[in-house]
Amino acid sequence: MNHIRAKYKAKSEENDHLRNELKEAQHKNLEYKDRIQALEEKLESKRKMLEESETQHHKQEEHLQTLMSKVDKLNSALDESQIITTNMKQQNHDLLDENRDVKERLERSLIQLISLARAYELKEDEHHEDRRSLVDKCRIAED
Repeated sequence: MNHIRAKYKAKSEENDHLRNELKEAQHKNLEYKDRIQALEEKLESKRKMLEESETQHHKQEEHLQTLMSKVDKLNSALDESQIITTNMKQQNHDLLDENRDVKERLERSLIQLISLARAYELKEDEHHEDRRSLVDKCRIAED
């Protein structure tokens, strides 16, 4: 019977030892579960941050595309305005040349007109003198 008791005691000690190991394994299992849960939460947090970053990046990319489109439109408008400005400068230059020509013709015409007016005044003065002379002759003849 001592032998059975010794076996029983040995089995009991072995059971106690195994229970202690099981408790330690369960405790470590809980620790690992807690660590896994903390890592999963951290991973989920990082995943959310990545998604937010990707969303922000996508928004920035769209905004950049919008800005680039506006820049292209502004560059196109600038090119068009430069063409218009160049055309207007050329037209202005042409008008200046034409105005200069018109001014020169007007000056020549004015000089001719002044000459004609002086000649007319001289002729009119001559004619007036001739008339006066004729009027005087007529008066003398009447008297």
